Amino acid sequence: MLRFFGRSLLALAILTALVLAAVLSYRAWRQYVGEIELAITTPNGIDEAMFIQVRGVDEWITIRGGDRSNPVLLMVHGGPGTALSPLATSLLDYEKDWTVVQWDQPGAGKTFRRAGGTIPASTTIADIAADGIAVAEFVADHLDKSRIVLLGLSWGSVVGLDMVRVRPDLFTAYVGTGLFVHRDEGRVIAYERVLARARTQNNAEAVAALEPIGPPPYSRTIDVRTLNEWTAALATGPTGSAVDRLGQLLFAPRQSLADVSSHLRGYLASDAQFDLGAMDLRRSGKEFAVPIVIIQGAEDYGTPVELARSYLNSIAAPKTELIVLEDAGHTALVDNAGAFLAALNASILPLTRTPP
Repeated sequence: MLRFFGRSLLALAILTALVLAAVLSYRAWRQYVGEIELAITTPNGIDEAMFIQVRGVDEWITIRGGDRSNPVLLMVHGGPGTALSPLATSLLDYEKDWTVVQWDQPGAGKTFRRAGGTIPASTTIADIAADGIAVAEFVADHLDKSRIVLLGLSWGSVVGLDMVRVRPDLFTAYVGTGLFVHRDEGRVIAYERVLARARTQNNAEAVAALEPIGPPPYSRTIDVRTLNEWTAALATGPTGSAVDRLGQLLFAPRQSLADVSSHLRGYLASDAQFDLGAMDLRRSGKEFAVPIVIIQGAEDYGTPVELARSYLNSIAAPKTELIVLEDAGHTALVDNAGAFLAALNASILPLTRTPP
């Protein structure tokens, strides 16, 4: 019996090793293919990645584009703690017309790993915005640009608005997407919309799950999970699921397994650090000295377009514009890259050709 048990364990160990070797080989192949996709061969192209000193701390940035003379687009990622830099192969189309800069914020990606997997307990959203301003200053100087365009996604949309409010001289324009106005009010709108859709589609299972929990706010995590699951199930248009994003992260070129681990741990640490429920964009200053453009997915249930429209109508800026992408969700920047880029270029590129 013991001999049989020992042989079974040995067989299991060998099988596990073979499966692990196959997974790692497949990952290496996917990374190789991704590296080929990332190759920039144009004469004036740029492909740089580095840590820079930001207020005494090393923070990771990447700079990529087909022509370094193109206008600069600084992407401020969401989460908090969800760096966009590993998704570079999903953003290649942007590099034709823009020099794209990715920045791993404190608590995210390679910056989180460099910091030993910690976020100072005193870190606030104002601190993140101050770091973002320092990154923008470095990028403008490094690329010899007088101003750059800032694009903020979700949590990054709030960080970005703080940045352009404090230092409008650095920016040609601000573009927000997945605009984070107020979490619980957004959930109320999402609940009403998804329940109405479930009833219209005669989806008895969805109605039976949603009606008992009622509209937000919720004190139970299970109720939030129920709402999120059904909004994801009933929303139309492409939206990357958590499993999709994990796959993209795992197979991303230029990302080690330690980087993958840091990305996931940074998200958890940032989520614990910042209370999104206490954030209300409407309590911030409403006067801006740069154009403010919001590109929002019509099927964005996490940050509904209704709140984005209301916020945009409440602010003062040289230009305000809301562009709604049909059949697009919260991460239209990535999942509807073609439509998003077309809207971005039509609205913002002309501004980059006009002297400030």
